[in-house]
Amino acid sequence: MNSGEYQKFEELGLDQWLLKLCWKIDYKEPRPIQVLSIPPLLQGKNVLISSQTGSGKTAAFSFPILQTLSQDPYGIFAIILTANRELAVQIAEQIQIFGASVNLRLALLIGGLSSSKQVKLLGQIPHIIIGTPGRCAELLSIDVNFQKYIKNVKYFILDEVDRLLEPQIWDDIKKVYEQCESPQIALVSATLNNVTQQLKDEFANVNFVECINNPEQKVSETIKHKFVLMPDLVKDYYFIHLMKKLEGASTIVFAPTCRKCHELNELLNHFEIKSTCLHSMLPQHERIGNLRAYRSQKAQVLVATDVASRGLDIPNVKFVINWNVPKVEADYIHRVGRTGRAGRRGTAITMMTQFDVERVLAIENLITLKMEEIKFNEEKVLANMTDVTKAIKTIKIKMQQDGTTEKFIDLQKKKVRSKQKRKGSQEEQQS
Repeated sequence: MNSGEYQKFEELGLDQWLLKLCWKIDYKEPRPIQVLSIPPLLQGKNVLISSQTGSGKTAAFSFPILQTLSQDPYGIFAIILTANRELAVQIAEQIQIFGASVNLRLALLIGGLSSSKQVKLLGQIPHIIIGTPGRCAELLSIDVNFQKYIKNVKYFILDEVDRLLEPQIWDDIKKVYEQCESPQIALVSATLNNVTQQLKDEFANVNFVECINNPEQKVSETIKHKFVLMPDLVKDYYFIHLMKKLEGASTIVFAPTCRKCHELNELLNHFEIKSTCLHSMLPQHERIGNLRAYRSQKAQVLVATDVASRGLDIPNVKFVINWNVPKVEADYIHRVGRTGRAGRRGTAITMMTQFDVERVLAIENLITLKMEEIKFNEEKVLANMTDVTKAIKTIKIKMQQDGTTEKFIDLQKKKVRSKQKRKGSQEEQQS
């Protein structure tokens, strides 16, 4: 192999085995965020990494970790904490591939899986830990090996860090971070700009190199942004009409709640549109299985809550449908980032009612783009009104009978109580 083939990656300071890996996995040249962040990470600097979804951020922090580990291997060498279980699984799978040639030991520490098995993994002293903050903090409190070996951690990475700033989550992160004596830090997200100062305040004694790729361009140029305007009362009829038109195309539908996610998935399957779903009420083995079914194209549609909006790399997603307009504009960027990845083309379609105008305008202002309207003939949309209405009623009756509705109601009550408790705690601290 000609060394010229690796010339651009060589300029970043990567070792020969990583250059060969880049060629093997079809990384012909480094992406802009990798050019910005790999050198300072290799130089031992702390970094803030911000770039569009699908722009190669995982490799940007993984390659320096693996190169430094290969030169002086010990465990526990790096800890990577992220916003949700699915993203943790994905990062673990990617790093396992990247580090296959260096006998990498890796532990995945997430909720929903056996904690006793995870303790056994920690007993093998893994080089890299990838997990969610809650489970890592829990295991740290009970596992002596974890407490002992975490002190010498070289890299401390927070991925999708803007989603980790909720007080309860951040408390868990601090429990883990405070056990590390002097780690090198990387804070990573596609939407870092709004929380940069807050993060600097949290790490008050740390100097960061800002590795920010084209902050003005919030979303990929390969994504088309469209909306369908409809009265709120007939939203589900428009939804089924739209999904029938997209039948055969790989699609992710984002729903606002676990309950609505479940209902939309059932509705699509009723109309013989192969669909699966992903939300936090599902057991972890089902979440993993459903995501695999969608990735392997056994299901055409993945209906998901925002648990799937962060970082998941699923090739060839043609459409992202926002059943609801996100309340936080930055969430729109993460959702639509599931399509148009790595230069591919994609389309994001937002279902907009009379109550959503201001939020859509705010999103357009954030991404500095105007959405294009898709117009449907309402007569044609409502032609199947009777069938859709019957299907919705059947699904709701079934959910009531099998106890699913009650579970979602209990979840909502639990979330409200938790929110009230956090609010009360914050008010006490302020007073």
